[in-house]
Amino acid sequence: MLPGRRSELIFEYTPDAVGVSEAFYRFTVPAQGVNELFLLTGDVADPRIYLNRNRVDFSALLVGGHASETVYIVNKEHLPFDFHFDRSSFDFGPSTRPQISLNPSSGVVPPEGRTAIEVTFAPTEEKGQNYNVPCAVRRKPTKLSLNVKGEGYAIHPRLELQD
Repeated sequence: MLPGRRSELIFEYTPDAVGVSEAFYRFTVPAQGVNELFLLTGDVADPRIYLNRNRVDFSALLVGGHASETVYIVNKEHLPFDFHFDRSSFDFGPSTRPQISLNPSSGVVPPEGRTAIEVTFAPTEEKGQNYNVPCAVRRKPTKLSLNVKGEGYAIHPRLELQD
């Protein structure tokens, strides 16, 4: 360190859990004979990441048709966060076609930004559908949840002749 100049030491910590966190760190500069022990403590809060809306209701839609709406994952933190929607909550294997899709189903939400998710409903049968789709966000202990509802209907033409 030069005489008359100040030095700055910056600590950055990325927590794994919410709550009070403490950690000891030793800082050494052998050439200067510096050997200091630091106790860093803080109260870790759940990251401010959320869906701009938790529910999408497509109402009634003709079987074979499709409709889309956009939902945003919003990040109010200064760090990017990875996210991933759980397909197993609406995709039941190769024998059935999923009634909904999310695009993208995983990705990164930029710092102080948002990512658009296109939710598409394409009914394949005549009945109501209701899906609760969890979204895991890395380093966020609680999952986000998106509720998607819709109903498939079909037109059944019928012709009757009377004398």
